[in-house]
Amino acid sequence: MNSETLDRVRQLLRNHQGPCPVFICFLYPDGHMVFMETDEGFFVTPTEALVHDLESMLGEDTVWLKVDNERMNELKDNGRNGRSRKPAAA
Repeated sequence: MNSETLDRVRQLLRNHQGPCPVFICFLYPDGHMVFMETDEGFFVTPTEALVHDLESMLGEDTVWLKVDNERMNELKDNGRNGRSRKPAAA
């Protein structure tokens, strides 16, 4: 990935800001992989539009989304806003 492409990816991520962390994986010809975690300024809202835009720029099947099941379970158990659920009034 050259610096021009990296700048375009950076701008695209900023255009889709949200709560989800982004990791970039560099795959080298010898099969070696290097993962880079971005800072919070590059967190995104994972939408189909984001995946489409990234794959248009980087190539088909270059974007993967991963769900953090542990975090999803915490949100489910505590309510979507992270607060404890209150029992429904009778």
